[in-house]
Amino acid sequence: MTFEFLGGYTPDGSGWQSPVRVAVAVLTENRAVLEESSRLLLAKVEIEQGVYTAAITDLERVSQQAPKSAETAYLLGVAHEKEGNHEQALECYRRSYTLDGKNISAVMAITEVLVTQGKIAEAQDYLDNHMNQAGDEPGMYELAGRLAMMRKEYERAAGFYQQARDLDFKNGLYQEALAVAQFHAGKYAEAADTLKNLLAIKDRKPALWMHQMLGDCSMATNRLYDARAQYQLATEIEPGNPDLWVRLATSTLKIGDNPRTILAAKQALALDPKNADAAIVMSYAMIRDGQAARAVDVLKQAISVNEKNPQLHCLLGKAYAASGHEDQAVKCYATAVQIDPNDRAAKELHRLASVQKISIVN
Repeated sequence: MTFEFLGGYTPDGSGWQSPVRVAVAVLTENRAVLEESSRLLLAKVEIEQGVYTAAITDLERVSQQAPKSAETAYLLGVAHEKEGNHEQALECYRRSYTLDGKNISAVMAITEVLVTQGKIAEAQDYLDNHMNQAGDEPGMYELAGRLAMMRKEYERAAGFYQQARDLDFKNGLYQEALAVAQFHAGKYAEAADTLKNLLAIKDRKPALWMHQMLGDCSMATNRLYDARAQYQLATEIEPGNPDLWVRLATSTLKIGDNPRTILAAKQALALDPKNADAAIVMSYAMIRDGQAARAVDVLKQAISVNEKNPQLHCLLGKAYAASGHEDQAVKCYATAVQIDPNDRAAKELHRLASVQKISIVN
């Protein structure tokens, strides 16, 4: 059957229809006498339009007419998968691959269905057994990387994503996945390079997580000023996120910029008064800046809503010690040890403070 038209006029005169819609209408009206190729075309359109039950019916009819068609078996698998019939989809995809051993789309589809079923290990084993066919298909490597990430095999995932990215360098999604895998694998310098490439892409709006992760990579590689710059950009994108302000405060604390640390931590506490990390960073900066008495007030407030945090008690002890209140410092260290007997820092601070107190008394 051929179609020698570019469009059709609607019966009610409302306007022209697209060629595809007209073709579907004609094909549907003549469904019973369709040739194999025409029915296959109709099924493809039905899948695109989300009419999966009708597509399954048509494809089963085509399959009867052409039982050795790998394409028909594959499309039938697609329709079943879209309809949620995962076992039938697997059967069709496997038949398609049996009919055409070079059909890596079927391999990928089988893997995806197994993942959907929660059979992650089986999916990875299946894909691993067919990776020798991946060739220059980046999708295979991306899928392998995604499975490795699910199993927390981050270094392996980074290797697969690297191959996918190298095969399709312009695909930003592959670069994003590579950066995340490198980061989780502890390859912070490599992750930073990948993220910088992403951020340098023109006409692409940088995502918040990219600045945050690049800041984290810079902190891990001791590039403190770079970290501060990235966290600053992140707070500009999402100023209401207290965690970003804590990150910014931490980077400025390590740089030694106490005033900016206090300001950033103060912003975090304004957004989240119970944020223990913000109180800790702010207090450290205050103690270093000779404002131990102010640090005591900040830490007391933080402890009132985080009583079981040994770090807060330890730092309060340091603030008291810096203010000349050794007795109060010893009590704070003792409290920290009671909360967490395995906290080595608290135990050592308590020991040293106690020894110092005895020496002063003697």
